[in-house]
Amino acid sequence: MNCRYDSLRTDMLDFVPDGVRRILDVGCATGAFSEALQELRPALETWGIESDPAATEMARSRMNSLIVGTYPEVKDQLPVGSFDCVVFNDVLEHMVDPGRALAATVPLLTSTGRIVASIPNVRHLTVLAQIAIRGDFEYTDTGLLDRTHLRFFTRRSILRLFADSGWHIEQIVGMNWHPWGRLPVSLQRGLCTLASGRLDEFFYLQYAVVARPARDTTANGFGQAADADGPRVDARVIDDGSTGEVK
Repeated sequence: MNCRYDSLRTDMLDFVPDGVRRILDVGCATGAFSEALQELRPALETWGIESDPAATEMARSRMNSLIVGTYPEVKDQLPVGSFDCVVFNDVLEHMVDPGRALAATVPLLTSTGRIVASIPNVRHLTVLAQIAIRGDFEYTDTGLLDRTHLRFFTRRSILRLFADSGWHIEQIVGMNWHPWGRLPVSLQRGLCTLASGRLDEFFYLQYAVVARPARDTTANGFGQAADADGPRVDARVIDDGSTGEVK
């Protein structure tokens, strides 16, 4: 994780469950997110994993514990069954095998542990328009088509990724509604309203995910079974216009 991607992501703070005592921030960059969370919850113990040498220097001063390396390769350095929350903020898309990383996380959790993740939405109109109109797309230094992204996700493929990796999504929330093109924003929002939200997926830059293990695979044997009715889709739209930079 390059330190140029360091982003506070205050929009993700509220997704970390109440009562969490120890978190693991995977791809923590300079530790800005964990530091902000700890300011809100002073008793919180923060652990981070980061591979970028420039970022780790600052992260060490912001976090209780820092492991230098890539995940899940360094998971043997982590205490089993001890994390209440593992955070993947704009990280899974940079991994060769994000499913392997998610599966490797299950044994690290406490009995009530959760994953919190932010994942870019490649179904945004800015991407689709490039392909549909121009028949092409170009990688960029940052954003949805960041040249360091190895994987691309839509809402449906996020659901499949977590299910295939042994997770039950409790909450999936569209974040950072972003307009497209020159059409008035009010018109674009109006169209989404008339379509009862069915068009919103084309405007979200990211999805926030909260998930728990889908079966009894946690280290202490108290994992919960998945609900039969699938994940709860939160209708909230987080649109602060400033914190949702896609890495």
